[in-house]
Amino acid sequence: MSVIIFCYILPIADDQYVEQRCYFMEFIGMSFLFIGIYSYTQKPNSVVVQYFLVLMLISGLAIALATPSSWNIKLAKDVEVLSISLAPYYLLKFFEHFPSSTKPAFFRKVRTSTLFIAVFSIFLYFLAGAQHDTIIQMMVRPCIVANIIISLLACIVLCFLHIRSNSDKVKNQMYLLIFGLILSFVPVIIFSLIPDVLPMLPGIPFHYSLSSIIVFPITISYLLTKQEIIDFQEHLRKISFQLLAILSGLLVFNLLSWILSDFSLPSALLLNTLLICAFVVYSLMNRWLEPLKMKK
Repeated sequence: MSVIIFCYILPIADDQYVEQRCYFMEFIGMSFLFIGIYSYTQKPNSVVVQYFLVLMLISGLAIALATPSSWNIKLAKDVEVLSISLAPYYLLKFFEHFPSSTKPAFFRKVRTSTLFIAVFSIFLYFLAGAQHDTIIQMMVRPCIVANIIISLLACIVLCFLHIRSNSDKVKNQMYLLIFGLILSFVPVIIFSLIPDVLPMLPGIPFHYSLSSIIVFPITISYLLTKQEIIDFQEHLRKISFQLLAILSGLLVFNLLSWILSDFSLPSALLLNTLLICAFVVYSLMNRWLEPLKMKK
């Protein structure tokens, strides 16, 4: 999906749209997707990892589509609304299993509420008709922002409840998780989402506040490793030679391209993205085919 989005953006983007923010947001969205897919390949049978994958796919899709949606591309805007509406629900669904499956009664009620708000927002969006822009500005967008805030507060409260009844090791992990949640989402909410709903408040462009959100998947990946659900370090140690070979190959490719031809920035980014995705697809297919080769 990320490759299709990236290849879709670049050909339609003329000079007035080709800016660093486009590629920056695309990079963050693809980072979410790759972290989710990589985690899933490590432990596909884990419920925690399965919901982490869904959360990363939905969040990454919403981030990657933010730029083409701002250009009023209908398909991009529709998928973005679907993704960002459902993201709070799947955030709570993930926290229902992580860091512990024991949850207070209020948490499930809040999760159900976020699902109702998401369905209501999507329903309004697709039934807006002639008053489409007005409905989005007055009702859909505030519902989505409120949903994100509710889910984030519920996750933080849940972490504080875990702190009260766990060991020092778990408490430190919960403090790290709370810090990661606040650092990831609060800048986006305060500086972009709330001013977008309340125009009288000063705000900054969305792509400037978005840089902090990459902390969230990194924090979760670290905690999944600490809880021994998945082991990033061990696998990275095994594939370090392959990563070095891929980076060296990309470096040589870009150096030769720069010397022998005059590549534009969009073309260079597109080719590098396709090459990286080709390496990833090859690695995943080789991993999935390994049991068949061993059996043969």
